[in-house]
Amino acid sequence: GANASASASASAAGGIVADMPPPADLPPFIAPEKLPRLIKFGPLREIRRLQLLWEVPVVRPHWRAPPTRLLSHLLGHEGEGSVFATLQDRGWATALSAGERVEQADTCVFQVRVELTVEGERHWEDVGAVIFAYVRMLQAAPVDELANSYHWDEMATMADISFENAERTSALDTANGLCKRLHLYGGEDVLTAGRRLEALDSSLVAGYLERMTPESVIVIRASQTFKAPTETKDGEGGAAEGGEAGGTGEGEAEPEAELNQTERWYSVPYGDDPLNAEVVKSWGADTPTTTSATLHLPAVNPYIPDDLTLVAG
Repeated sequence: GANASASASASAAGGIVADMPPPADLPPFIAPEKLPRLIKFGPLREIRRLQLLWEVPVVRPHWRAPPTRLLSHLLGHEGEGSVFATLQDRGWATALSAGERVEQADTCVFQVRVELTVEGERHWEDVGAVIFAYVRMLQAAPVDELANSYHWDEMATMADISFENAERTSALDTANGLCKRLHLYGGEDVLTAGRRLEALDSSLVAGYLERMTPESVIVIRASQTFKAPTETKDGEGGAAEGGEAGGTGEGEAEPEAELNQTERWYSVPYGDDPLNAEVVKSWGADTPTTTSATLHLPAVNPYIPDDLTLVAG
């Protein structure tokens, strides 16, 4: 596969596997002509969740300063002016996270995941609109200011502090982790790779942001309200007594099953359809929902220490 060939090439050249660019002819995660998509499933537990996913450029070669780390920080921020604060104030969300959903040598998928309230589930399109309003704000910001701002400096400082004060792990876990990291990053960076951040390339940030559009999004909704096809017993289904085929028994047609497909291996019902064009259009422009939101970048964090020297008691 791509991973094996990249590993062999890097080893033969004496280079670092993580630095190897992916093959140029790799197929996309989902064919562009099938986007945007809406995937639905009904969980067994009471879960109300909305996920927005985009395929973005492979991030592994940029492990010294991953653009996805900055996007995760900004979109996952929970303070004033954030997506989460806006949704929480409206009673639509209980939690939000952002980051890489899939990160491989040949694929990277970035996601924003929102845990919804009952009311938020009813307003899932408005929730998506707020997320895209924040993404548009990032896309409109001068990319040099985003990449070279206090946001990245704060992240780099906290990464250094976490690295210098990391807790010890078991010998087995340490050895296992080092073996994997040695293969990916080589000996010089085996301890610091992914744990310390270098200067961020602003042009890379722009490349990731331009992929995050309503036209290229994969929407996943999880809700127990979704209906699977009606099961029949002993092969009896069809027309109900006193009604027409597929009816309710009172002459009324049953609502169309939202989970109209079955997963290959576990026989789990799910829905997979194109995302409604009106939703795509509304997510690409400001609406009353988004214009009333006060979205802005995180403020400077005054609580990040610059001196960790212990004070004598």
